[in-house]
Amino acid sequence: MLKVRETLSFLIPVIALGVLLGFMAGCEKAKTEKNKAIIERWLELWNMGDLAIADEIFATDFVSHIPQFPNVNDLESYKGEVIKTGTDVPDFHAILEDMVAEGNKVAGRFTATGTMQPAGVQYTNTWITIFRFAGGKIVEQWWHFDMLGVLQQLGAMPPMPGGPPAMQRAAPEDFVWSAPSDATGYPGDPEANKALVLREFEAWNQGDLDALMTVLDEIYAAEFVYHDPSRPHVIDLASYKQWAAEECLAPFPDLYMPVEDIIAEGDKVVVRWAFTGTSKAFGKQVTQTGTSIYRIADGRIVEAWCACDMLGTIQQMGVIPPIGQGEE
Repeated sequence: MLKVRETLSFLIPVIALGVLLGFMAGCEKAKTEKNKAIIERWLELWNMGDLAIADEIFATDFVSHIPQFPNVNDLESYKGEVIKTGTDVPDFHAILEDMVAEGNKVAGRFTATGTMQPAGVQYTNTWITIFRFAGGKIVEQWWHFDMLGVLQQLGAMPPMPGGPPAMQRAAPEDFVWSAPSDATGYPGDPEANKALVLREFEAWNQGDLDALMTVLDEIYAAEFVYHDPSRPHVIDLASYKQWAAEECLAPFPDLYMPVEDIIAEGDKVVVRWAFTGTSKAFGKQVTQTGTSIYRIADGRIVEAWCACDMLGTIQQMGVIPPIGQGEE
């Protein structure tokens, strides 16, 4: 009987802890799903232009971070951009391609289409956004999209055949997410997946090309697929490695790319990053910010999507002069 009591005295707290942890996990899951539902409402805000939705889903002290629109930084200026989009692009419509959530953050990958007035020119825009929540409201947002691609499609930025690959785009298929990979496999654990992705950023910051190439071979699958409309020439592991060597480490020997934020859910990891480096060719320090989504299968990265401020990067290098912005 004594042994039974001792066993029960041990098991009861263990069972209670298990129940508590399960309850907490359930609450966290419910909160995450609620945040995802708010992103659906956010999409309705932009597609419908109903500002009442903004008051419903945003905190009054909301802060916006959009590299191409530094003046759109709070709720009122954000509402103004919604109104402007509805006026300039009356048929504006965005769709949600993917969503990743962890804790108080949700990341979304989107595609938008519309016809810019009064010119009547159709365009497609791709973007990745991270939202931070507090008290059931959106309190902060980081938004990266292909502004350069929008300007090119509208005719404000003519193609440059001899310029960077991003400046050579002209066909409609150059401005959309490329076809998804059909690679499948064990999705892994979110924390392990984070560690896998962080290995690449650690390798970038060592500034050692051979070490970086070794890490890329270790963490990327042979059938890796890359999606970034602003880097149309980077499509697979071979072109990704070539891009890393010839367009990153070689021209920017002091390259530094810290991770600003990272979240993971299921088989996906989302990283918000910042790139700084001094261009050997132009002698100018360049800063680029972006967000990438990685998909993991069987312990390797099989697919990645990226959205970044390519327009700002090219302007900083002096390839093109600063131009007036405001189009969506």
